[in-house]
Amino acid sequence: MSAGRTPWALLVLLTAGLSDVVRGVPDGSPGNFCNRVPSGHGAAKHRGDNGFAIKVEGQPDSYVPGEVYTVLITSTSPVQFRGFMLVSTAQEDETKPLGTFQLVDQEETKMTGGCPTAVTHKRSGLKQRVEFLWVAPEEGSGCVTFRATVVQSRLIWFMDDGALALTLCEENDVAIMPKMAEKKEVANCTACGAGKYRMTFYGLWSQQTHPKDYPKYGTHWSAIIGATHSKDYTIWEYGGYSTEGVKQVAEWGSPTKLEREMKEQGNKIRTVVKTDPQWPAYEPRNIKAPVSSDFGVDSEHHLLSFLTMLGPSPDWNVGLSNFDVCQGDQWLDRTEMDLYPWDAGTDSGITYESANSPTIPREKIRPITSQDPKNPASPWYSARGKSFPPVARIVIERTGIMDNGCHGKTSRDDEEDIDIFSEEISLSKAEKKERKRNKDRNRGRDKGRDRHGHDHDHDGSHKLTKGDLTISMGTMAVNSTAVKIWWAPPSNVHSSILGYLVYYQEGQKLLGPNVLEIPDGETTQIVLGGLEPESPYTIRVVAYTMEQSNIQSEPAMVTTLPDTSIVDVPCLYSPWSEWSDCSVQCGKGVRKRNRVLKSLPSPMCTDELEQTEQCMGPRPSCDVEVLETPPEDLTAIPVEGLPAVVQLAWQPPEEAQGTIMDYFVFYIKENSTDWKTVQVPGDQLTLTLTDLVPGRSYYFRVQGRNALGVGPVSDPIIYNPKQAAEQQRKMQSPVWEQDLFGREEDSKQTDMVVVDLNAAYEFEDYEIDEGQPDHKQQENDDKKKAIHCMVSDWSEWALCSRSCGRKGGVQQRTRETKQKPKHGGKSCPPRKETRRCNVGRKCPKHCKLGKWEAWSECTVTCGEGIQMRTRPVFREPKFGGRECSSTLQKRVCLREAC
Repeated sequence: MSAGRTPWALLVLLTAGLSDVVRGVPDGSPGNFCNRVPSGHGAAKHRGDNGFAIKVEGQPDSYVPGEVYTVLITSTSPVQFRGFMLVSTAQEDETKPLGTFQLVDQEETKMTGGCPTAVTHKRSGLKQRVEFLWVAPEEGSGCVTFRATVVQSRLIWFMDDGALALTLCEENDVAIMPKMAEKKEVANCTACGAGKYRMTFYGLWSQQTHPKDYPKYGTHWSAIIGATHSKDYTIWEYGGYSTEGVKQVAEWGSPTKLEREMKEQGNKIRTVVKTDPQWPAYEPRNIKAPVSSDFGVDSEHHLLSFLTMLGPSPDWNVGLSNFDVCQGDQWLDRTEMDLYPWDAGTDSGITYESANSPTIPREKIRPITSQDPKNPASPWYSARGKSFPPVARIVIERTGIMDNGCHGKTSRDDEEDIDIFSEEISLSKAEKKERKRNKDRNRGRDKGRDRHGHDHDHDGSHKLTKGDLTISMGTMAVNSTAVKIWWAPPSNVHSSILGYLVYYQEGQKLLGPNVLEIPDGETTQIVLGGLEPESPYTIRVVAYTMEQSNIQSEPAMVTTLPDTSIVDVPCLYSPWSEWSDCSVQCGKGVRKRNRVLKSLPSPMCTDELEQTEQCMGPRPSCDVEVLETPPEDLTAIPVEGLPAVVQLAWQPPEEAQGTIMDYFVFYIKENSTDWKTVQVPGDQLTLTLTDLVPGRSYYFRVQGRNALGVGPVSDPIIYNPKQAAEQQRKMQSPVWEQDLFGREEDSKQTDMVVVDLNAAYEFEDYEIDEGQPDHKQQENDDKKKAIHCMVSDWSEWALCSRSCGRKGGVQQRTRETKQKPKHGGKSCPPRKETRRCNVGRKCPKHCKLGKWEAWSECTVTCGEGIQMRTRPVFREPKFGGRECSSTLQKRVCLREAC
């Protein structure tokens, strides 16, 4: 073996060995599913990846079962590779193949013989990238790892290190959604006493975390509204239908109706959970603290439900449904949960800016995922099912347990603790009287003194003595839903004040079911929100220390202001829609845009909902027409010896409507979705492209532009550089071949080959020049009888390449050679004939419609009415063109009941 041949021989062995050693391991035998180590080289694997990498087009974070992906092996220029092998297997088990490969370039790649799930090279030539189609495995397959072996040269190869291994896990939005979407049976609670909890809400919904189309204005979380309740009541649940109260929260962010619905449930409710709204939806925690709410639970009322609206949105929310804080006989200590959006099923809007569109009848409450709704306009949608991060997070922490005597504590002391903490809105008057009678029996009928030294009457109420400590308190109505409360702490408290409890109740009850805890002894004023408009409230402040819990104010009465004093919810408008198309096809017209009121209707919300401005039609002048026909006769011409180069040529549009200013040439590789564009001056009718890949087919199109805009795009033509070069080579081969040794041979006739890519340009007939035969051969031929060429009859004319146009198209007919000429016989006539067809026939002009204008106002102000919208006709059909579809649409609109 010569020295010059050694490297190539070993390289062939190396790359061939990479394919030859691929074997499937028999069932039950140890080892990998495919042996991907090259054989016959004697060199060890190099560490790292040397710039070689496995890539998946689009760089998805995960895969969708059954979807098709493009998988590539690439190198970093100028490094190239000669051989490779690629497999896709389970992440944890390399012997288990997952997914299937499909070849893209069958001349360079192949499926391996002994390992049918692997792909490898077919030739050992230098390459910088290879690609395959990969069909993802079925649902439930788990994570897939792509593993590659790459041979760079005779003694250098890499495998599985760095970027030569890539893992994708199965995408499953449903699995990512909280498991609370699954309906669970609620167990009985046997935990002792009553639990005290704090829920903190962290909004994560922001421009940075949202998939797409985050609202530009007005983002907020509505006031959280919910309750702790028994298992025989449900506020909302997946698969159920929204009540009117849930609907008003979901669409308008208004908690009033839902709070009334909950309070009507009587003893099924223990604590109403409320917070203030959050404007804007997201702010860093060092700027604005998250909202929180305290609540109480007991063995009967141990479920927590709440919701809050993503504003502005059609009817999208987050929340908890029937979350159980009781774990058998124990109270939950702490939990943290991510929240994802759900659809209340009351509005059919798809985007944040959608106009109000009531869903009639209502649909079931369901989680929102990247595939539901399966509409590309949805801001949550992902074509590949890519999941999105949570939009909120809640933390629930236990802050205390009040024993009611079930663990041996003094019943009287425990009941006093529960009195101060509980928010039992469900007790009827009779039930409350019965409870007081029970307390009296437990404490005894006689007057006594409690642990704080206070006297008690037989009804259990406190009688303040001279030594009692009291709080001086003041109140003032702020607006229709809030009051301001301030107080002065007592000056002679023996220990530090740890915090305050603010009790409030609609009406004149001294100790209401609603309580707000302020775990800060320094705070001396608050604004209490979420109240009913124009309603009286009784308020009392209680301070607590390490030793005392009955330092309290006298009850005070305050009435909130009427609705008209201050609007509860700001006037919230959607962003302006896009401007409508101009009302005219040429000259001056008008265009409109509109927006909708997203908050509840109010006399205070008087800003305009529609704007109008002047515009110019698509054609500035009504005397000039737009470009209506595409460039003609697009042709692709190969360049000799340069398979990656092609020259394109075309003719101007039949109806140019003035000077062509530019041409746009579009081209794309087969099986790709990425069109490339080249702009060409209007006086140029050719373009040379130099970046084609030999062996791959391409599509070409061209479009013209005049002073009024671009016209239609030409029909695509297909071109394969390798096939075109082969046809060109045949065109340049000799027409006649003669035996160099003077022996007689049949004449060999080769038809001229025209590179015809779209059958839209003329063919020429080529006369074959036989030349003068050799004189000696002529003398021999004279001695034989001449045999003339014989041809068949002409075939029928083929279909015309174009059905219309100024130059029309071309059509062909052919005939066959039955007898070739011999011994000086007459040569054959042309076997192809071409002629023009459909010249000057007018091409069909299809109807051209504009965009839909905005919906009109509803025809009624209450009840059920009609809305309409129209779209303009820019061009009527001509010469048999497609007729116009509907230009008028109607839909039902619902307003408040009359």
